[in-house]
Amino acid sequence: MSNEQIANCIIQQLGGFGKLSAMISASQYIYGITDNNENFLQFKFKGSKKYNKIVITLTQMDTYTLQFYKLTKDYNFTPLVTKTDIYCDELIECFTSVTGLDLFL
Repeated sequence: MSNEQIANCIIQQLGGFGKLSAMISASQYIYGITDNNENFLQFKFKGSKKYNKIVITLTQMDTYTLQFYKLTKDYNFTPLVTKTDIYCDELIECFTSVTGLDLFL
Protein backbone atom coordinates (compact mmCIF):
# COMPACT_ATOMS: atom_id res chain seq x y z
CA MET A 1 0.00 0.00 0.00
CA SER A 2 1.14 3.53 -0.68
CA ASN A 3 1.43 6.21 2.01
CA GLU A 4 -1.69 7.91 0.67
CA GLN A 5 -3.70 4.67 0.75
CA ILE A 6 -2.67 4.00 4.35
CA ALA A 7 -3.59 7.57 5.35
CA ASN A 8 -6.98 7.18 3.66
CA CYS A 9 -7.50 3.85 5.43
CA ILE A 10 -6.83 5.49 8.81
CA ILE A 11 -9.28 8.27 7.96
CA GLN A 12 -11.92 5.69 7.02
CA GLN A 13 -11.33 3.85 10.31
CA LEU A 14 -12.05 7.15 12.09
CA GLY A 15 -15.32 7.57 10.19
CA GLY A 16 -14.22 9.26 6.98
CA PHE A 17 -13.47 12.80 5.85
CA GLY A 18 -17.11 13.87 6.13
CA LYS A 19 -17.53 12.89 9.76
CA LEU A 20 -14.13 14.26 10.76
CA SER A 21 -14.94 17.59 9.11
CA ALA A 22 -18.45 17.79 10.53
CA MET A 23 -17.78 16.59 14.06
CA ILE A 24 -14.35 18.06 14.88
CA SER A 25 -13.53 20.43 11.99
CA ALA A 26 -10.49 18.32 11.07
CA SER A 27 -8.08 20.05 8.69
CA GLN A 28 -4.50 20.24 7.49
CA TYR A 29 -4.06 16.52 6.83
CA ILE A 30 -0.44 15.44 6.40
CA TYR A 31 0.83 11.91 5.84
CA GLY A 32 4.25 10.35 5.38
CA ILE A 33 6.86 7.99 6.82
CA THR A 34 8.66 8.40 10.14
CA ASP A 35 12.38 7.88 10.71
CA ASN A 36 11.50 4.33 11.84
CA ASN A 37 9.92 3.64 8.44
CA GLU A 38 6.40 3.72 9.88
CA ASN A 39 3.47 5.43 8.16
CA PHE A 40 1.76 8.33 9.89
CA LEU A 41 -1.19 10.66 9.49
CA GLN A 42 -1.55 13.96 11.31
CA PHE A 43 -4.27 16.57 11.35
CA LYS A 44 -5.55 19.50 13.35
CA PHE A 45 -9.00 19.53 14.94
CA LYS A 46 -11.23 21.82 16.99
CA GLY A 47 -13.49 21.42 20.01
CA SER A 48 -11.07 20.31 22.72
CA LYS A 49 -9.52 22.79 25.15
CA LYS A 50 -6.60 20.45 25.87
CA TYR A 51 -5.66 19.19 22.40
CA ASN A 52 -5.88 20.39 18.81
CA LYS A 53 -3.53 18.14 16.86
CA ILE A 54 -3.08 14.39 16.55
CA VAL A 55 -0.42 12.20 14.96
CA ILE A 56 -1.48 8.61 14.28
CA THR A 57 1.37 6.23 13.46
CA LEU A 58 0.89 2.73 12.06
CA THR A 59 3.57 0.62 13.73
CA GLN A 60 5.29 -2.41 12.26
CA MET A 61 3.23 -4.56 14.66
CA ASP A 62 0.06 -3.41 12.79
CA THR A 63 -1.14 -1.36 15.76
CA TYR A 64 -1.39 2.40 16.11
CA THR A 65 0.33 4.96 18.30
CA LEU A 66 -1.69 8.12 18.91
CA GLN A 67 0.02 11.30 20.06
CA PHE A 68 -2.12 14.25 21.12
CA TYR A 69 -0.74 17.80 21.04
CA LYS A 70 -1.72 21.36 21.89
CA LEU A 71 -0.32 23.52 19.12
CA THR A 72 0.14 27.08 20.38
CA LYS A 73 0.25 30.32 18.41
CA ASP A 74 4.06 30.28 18.46
CA TYR A 75 3.99 26.76 16.94
CA ASN A 76 5.41 25.23 20.10
CA PHE A 77 4.17 21.71 20.69
CA THR A 78 5.17 18.52 22.42
CA PRO A 79 3.11 15.36 22.81
CA LEU A 80 0.90 15.74 25.89
CA VAL A 81 -0.62 12.26 25.73
CA THR A 82 0.66 9.17 23.92
CA LYS A 83 -1.41 6.00 23.55
CA THR A 84 0.32 2.90 22.19
CA ASP A 85 -0.76 -0.51 20.91
CA ILE A 86 -4.17 0.67 19.74
CA TYR A 87 -5.96 -1.61 17.27
CA CYS A 88 -7.95 -0.21 14.34
CA ASP A 89 -11.30 -0.93 15.98
CA GLU A 90 -10.19 1.04 19.06
CA LEU A 91 -9.20 4.26 17.25
CA ILE A 92 -12.51 6.10 17.70
CA GLU A 93 -12.87 5.02 21.33
CA CYS A 94 -9.32 6.10 22.14
CA PHE A 95 -9.74 9.47 20.41
CA THR A 96 -12.99 10.11 22.29
CA SER A 97 -11.63 9.03 25.67
CA VAL A 98 -8.63 11.37 25.41
CA THR A 99 -10.24 14.42 23.81
CA GLY A 100 -13.84 14.10 25.00
CA LEU A 101 -14.97 14.65 21.40
CA ASP A 102 -17.36 12.31 19.60
CA LEU A 103 -16.70 11.26 16.03
CA PHE A 104 -20.27 10.10 15.42
CA LEU A 105 -23.80 11.09 16.44
